[in-house]
Amino acid sequence: MTEHYKVAIIGSGPGGLSAAITAADQGLSHVLLERTNHLSDTIFKYQKGKKVMAHPMRLPLQGSMPFEEGFREGILDNWNVAAEKSGANIRLNAEVKKMSGERGSFQLTLPGNEIITADEVILAIGLQGNLRKVPVPGADREWVQYQLDDPDAYQNERIAIIGAGDAGIENAIALASHNEVSIINRQPDFSRAKPGNVAAIEKAIRSGQIRAYANSAPARIDDKALILDTAEGQSIVPVDRIIARLGAIPPRKFLEEAGIKFPSDDPAAVPELSETYECNVPGLYIIGALAGFTLIKQAVNQGHEIIRRMAGDPIAPADEDLLQQRFESAFQGASVNAVLTYLREHVPILAGLTMLQLREVMLESTIARFRAGDVVFKRGDYTNSLWNIAEGTAHVLINEARPDMAVRIGEAEFFGEIGLISGRRRGATVVAGEASVMVEVPRRSMRRLQSSIKAIKVELDRVAMRRIIHTALARDRPISEIEDIIAGAELKRYKAFETICAEGELVDALYIMRTGSATVSRIDNGREVALNFIAAGSLFGERGLLEDEAKRAATIRATVASEAVRIDASVIRGSMERMPELRGIFEKAVQSQLDQTVHSALARAGQRVGGTDGSAVTAFLVNQGVGEATNAFIIDEGLCTRCGNCESACASTHDGISRVNRDAGPRAMSVLLPVACRHCENPHCMTDCPVDAITRAPTGEVFINQNTCIGCSNCANNCPYGVINMVDPTSGHKEHQNWLTWLLDSVGLPTPAPKPHDHNAPHATKAVKCDLCKDTGGSPACVAACPTGAAIRVAPETYMAWVRDGRGRS
Repeated sequence: MTEHYKVAIIGSGPGGLSAAITAADQGLSHVLLERTNHLSDTIFKYQKGKKVMAHPMRLPLQGSMPFEEGFREGILDNWNVAAEKSGANIRLNAEVKKMSGERGSFQLTLPGNEIITADEVILAIGLQGNLRKVPVPGADREWVQYQLDDPDAYQNERIAIIGAGDAGIENAIALASHNEVSIINRQPDFSRAKPGNVAAIEKAIRSGQIRAYANSAPARIDDKALILDTAEGQSIVPVDRIIARLGAIPPRKFLEEAGIKFPSDDPAAVPELSETYECNVPGLYIIGALAGFTLIKQAVNQGHEIIRRMAGDPIAPADEDLLQQRFESAFQGASVNAVLTYLREHVPILAGLTMLQLREVMLESTIARFRAGDVVFKRGDYTNSLWNIAEGTAHVLINEARPDMAVRIGEAEFFGEIGLISGRRRGATVVAGEASVMVEVPRRSMRRLQSSIKAIKVELDRVAMRRIIHTALARDRPISEIEDIIAGAELKRYKAFETICAEGELVDALYIMRTGSATVSRIDNGREVALNFIAAGSLFGERGLLEDEAKRAATIRATVASEAVRIDASVIRGSMERMPELRGIFEKAVQSQLDQTVHSALARAGQRVGGTDGSAVTAFLVNQGVGEATNAFIIDEGLCTRCGNCESACASTHDGISRVNRDAGPRAMSVLLPVACRHCENPHCMTDCPVDAITRAPTGEVFINQNTCIGCSNCANNCPYGVINMVDPTSGHKEHQNWLTWLLDSVGLPTPAPKPHDHNAPHATKAVKCDLCKDTGGSPACVAACPTGAAIRVAPETYMAWVRDGRGRS
């Protein structure tokens, strides 16, 4: 006899299991079908001991299925207990081979041609059942696998990891201590991974612990050998085991045979869904990773919400109250759906999102109303969000003394994309041109949108390139007059330390640095000498454009992963004939470079900063990654007395916990780079904070809000410079002081009595790092407390200019 249910749930991941537990709680006729012999297969296959985060932290958890931050094993145990306690109807080893029908008449075919029917179906199968396989001959060998459960189960083996995303990197590092590990990367770098994983894998490669094959792809798999296609030809990697971590994609054949439609032929595309998670097939709901929602908490809530609606006991989505609160100030009394519909109609960059994706973005975004003349942001601010105009206009004050030259940005346009991309200070003040409604989307949300929706990234890059060129070359002219220059431009990307253009080459292009930074160097008496430092937003290569058949006078090399706009020389030379001011811009830049060359020559002839070769100092700082800093802590060891005041003053200012480690920092010549936050252009620590506890102040300080930090350690793991520590904030047992209070105390003068410490207060590990003493009202304590002036906080381009010019810090 065929079994029939009100709802059949396919897949026992967090979404499916939540739906089954809720159905049992509601007394709804149901069955949960799981193809494996255990629940939650995706998390079951996580690496042993993997920490699982409960993102997004601000989103409440609905239903009776438990979930909070923890480790793989504990979460699985809790879910198994909850499933058993609920009495949910669960069938293991019940893979659905075929699905057909619609609301009221679904038919599911199981092994042995067993048939189950249901009125409605929830599809919660995730993606891990359809892993990408290595598409080469020999990939069917038994020692080729696609998961890693317990790294300690493998000892003294030669293991090749194929795939350079986070999973591949984490597997490689976990195996490297007791195996001979290689990692195969199709790309030249690890740009797809989290910054913390990138730092860890690069360190392991430099130390020889892991061997890396970049720009390489598998050609075939032989007996105990992986054959690679590399830039230099084929290479043989001896192996005992291959672990391929290539991601997963939706099982298109199974889904399309069930009648599910996809918006494109992209293998990674997900089905289009209604606000209630229903696809184009009536009565068929899709949740979790298969629907594009990769976070566990989202899936748990989705499964609970659908079942409650089926049971006639509907609830609002988990994010409803949060969105209502965010929209209230700009749209008082309006419903969430009404505001979301308005945004899709008025903000083109959001128009292509499904309603579900839009809800997710708006949880982190802000809608603001402005009056005419209100400042949106100021020139020099360190903000990096994207602003979208839903109603009204904005005026970009390129020259604040000439408001008549302001650039107008109208409805349905956006601005702020250059700060978003580069991480540098805002290049101009922007004010509302009239009463306006604007939507501010934070950088983290925009990064996710760019990575998941290609059209958004393409549009951002297109507009950013136009505006960068306009600002650099023709800010006093309408942009329409430089369309030929824009048409001749292209965006180029460079790895850290990659040569952009070399000394002696023919000048074939002008460059504008979009992100990152670069050094200028040339060969002098047989050795490479650093001459200058190029920050984001700067022109270079213009000198050769003033002469025919000119050659590069210096080598330009990226200091960190960087991007530059390249404009062909023939286009620029043609434009100079009709735009004489271009020649003036280039001549002024060339004169500045000549002045710098003179200073550099004097420095090399005998003048030194602290007695140190300026070129060698520049090379040292660049190799330490200072090129992505905005504010570096540097000590001149020629002046340093090793008194320790910098660390002591920092500790006294921050509740007894120093954010500076002087002796642990790298040093060269007379320059010491202590372990302390550099306040990077694009802070690695901010990329994965689940509660947005890490913020950049408009004045540039990157700081951690101790009231909202949950101690997850994501920021510490993602920082490649080791400047974030996880500590008990109460461990110092000292009341907050400023550096002056510390100084009075250190010389025996009376200071205000500290408040007593509450030893019974709960202790919680938090992330701490330098905040440039932003709340003390003075300069950083580490600098103010230095008795000799050896310690400074400075932008790297400023310091390198001092070194280059041999001017010291006078």
